[in-house]
Amino acid sequence: MHRGDRVARVLPLGRRGCPDGIVTDVPARDRGHARRIVDALVGRLRTAGIHYAQLHAGTAGRPVCEAAGFVTGSYPSMDLVTAPPAG
Repeated sequence: MHRGDRVARVLPLGRRGCPDGIVTDVPARDRGHARRIVDALVGRLRTAGIHYAQLHAGTAGRPVCEAAGFVTGSYPSMDLVTAPPAG
């Protein structure tokens, strides 16, 4: 299945999340702040019924985003597509 087909099925209304500007100051890094923020963001998107998100991750942020389920997309970004809850 082509990724676009999957996105079209999940996004019948075209709703999507585009998180931007998630940055941790250097002195505060390696304490799990970014991970908690990204996890909370993904949870909030799901609660809002948004099952597609796209962001641009830098080298330092890429592992955090991958751990939250984002994958490298065709555009120089990372995508997250989740299934809506059953029922």
